[in-house]
This record gives sequence, structure tokens and C-alpha cells, in this order.
Amino acid sequence: MPGEPRLIFSEPYFEGLYRRALKSDLTPQHRAELKAAGLDLDRFQPGYPAEQAARWIELTSRLIYPELPRDEALRLLGQRLFDGWSQTLIGSAATLLMRAIGPTRTLERMSRNFRTGDNFTEVRFTELAPRDCQLEFNEVLGMPAYYAGILEAGARSIGVKDARITIEKSAPPGAVLRVRWSA
Repeated sequence: MPGEPRLIFSEPYFEGLYRRALKSDLTPQHRAELKAAGLDLDRFQPGYPAEQAARWIELTSRLIYPELPRDEALRLLGQRLFDGWSQTLIGSAATLLMRAIGPTRTLERMSRNFRTGDNFTEVRFTELAPRDCQLEFNEVLGMPAYYAGILEAGARSIGVKDARITIEKSAPPGAVLRVRWSA
């Protein structure tokens, strides 16, 4: 709804990323830096403003992958988010459903999929050809590579081993991602 705060929900999102996917990689120094930036990993709130969460994701990508260029670090962190999310109650159930309905139907439902983690993401699906789709995101928080990483890990988790996700257009606040795979 217009005027409502844009929120990222802690349960699926932060639980999956910080408590599951990154648990063994977060040093006491990392935890202290995130806490100084406003994210207490020991006590999550139900949701956080999207802009604040984006800053934490950026910071986390630099902490976990300091040697990598920004987009590569964000892409890897997006993959880690999906992997951790798929271990949560909501994520594990959604992953089973995605496996059952297959990649095309999963991509068609992408707005609904992202709404388990926030209250603002909308995704327009366009099938360009069999196994070739375009996803137009209304918002990617200035991090299209992060969203590409989420899609890559999602494809891998449902058995699509050769998915290629490219950023076709980055037009802040949104982006257009293309997803291709073979049979």
C-alpha cells in the first residue's frame, strides 16, 4: 500500500541469512560492526525498514567477502540468503512447492515468493521463449546482483543446474533480470 513503510521481515530473511547461512562465518568483530550499524544479531525485531536492511546487506557483503568486487560479493551473499532461507520453516515449505511446480511456474509466482520476506517487492514475469524468462523487479534496493544471486541459488535448489541469470537492465529503484536454462 502506498504510504506504508517498506519492511523486510526478520523471520524468513534475517533468520535465514544471519542465523543459518552465515552463522559459522560471522566473527565477533563482524557481529560488533553489524550491531554498531544497528543490527543486533541476538535480538531481531519483527521487521526492519528496507533502506536500513539494504545497508546491512551491503556491510555484510563487505565483511564476508572483503576481497571481492561489490557485485560479486552481493551475488554470493544473495545465494547464501536463499540457502539459509530454505532452511527456515517458510523457506523449506516453499522450496518443496517450487520443486513440485518447476522453474517456469516458480518464476511466474515470483512476486508471491518475495513477499514472504518483505511487503513491497513486485515482480512482473514475461516468458520470452521456453526456458527463457524476464523478471522485472519494482525494487532491488540498489543491489540487482544480490537478487540475481537469490535466483541462482533458488534455481539450483529446485534442480536447475545450468541457470544463467543476467542483469538486463538496472533502472533504480528496479531492475530487469533474465533467467535462462536448458531442459
